[in-house]
This record gives sequence, C-alpha cells and structure tokens, in this order.
Amino acid sequence: MNIKFRDGLLFTSIQISFRGSVKIIEDIVIDTGAVETMISPDVIEDIGIFAEADDSVNSFYGVGGSIHNFFSKNVGEVKLGQIERLYKWSFRT
Repeated sequence: MNIKFRDGLLFTSIQISFRGSVKIIEDIVIDTGAVETMISPDVIEDIGIFAEADDSVNSFYGVGGSIHNFFSKNVGEVKLGQIERLYKWSFRT
C-alpha cells in the first residue's frame, strides 16, 4: 500500500469493483477518527454507482452543524493495498 503524507493528512488509493466495472480512486484521505468512510457520488457514477430505490439513505451533521445526506450501497469489492473486502459503502450526496 502506498501512503503519502501531504498537508498534514495521510492519503492512499482504493480500488472499487461494482457490477463488473472497476475503478481506482486516487488521493483518498485516511481519517483514523472517522466512523464511516464516504466518497462523493461524482467520483464513482461512471461505474454505475448511484442512489437506487433499495439503497438506505441517512443523514449526518458536519462541522458547523450543517446536515448532509448520504446513501449506502453494497459494492462487489473494495481493495486497499493487498486487503480485499466486500463492503457496504456510503456515498455522500
């Protein structure tokens, strides 16, 4: 796994597989204090990941008290370095 330290943050890349399509997303922030990991839907819509009727939709409060919505979707595989797992992933809308 390649980890970069930049601007006081740790960055890496992940690979997401979904319904036969694969995408590598560069510059993912490694946030060791985060409860969940979220990816903007704009980054993954080209491999067919978007909100559908059977996805769960939830909200969270961000810094400053602003509310944000996100949907969760089961994806085929998420690969981080040599680690491969099946995940339910959250995508911020």
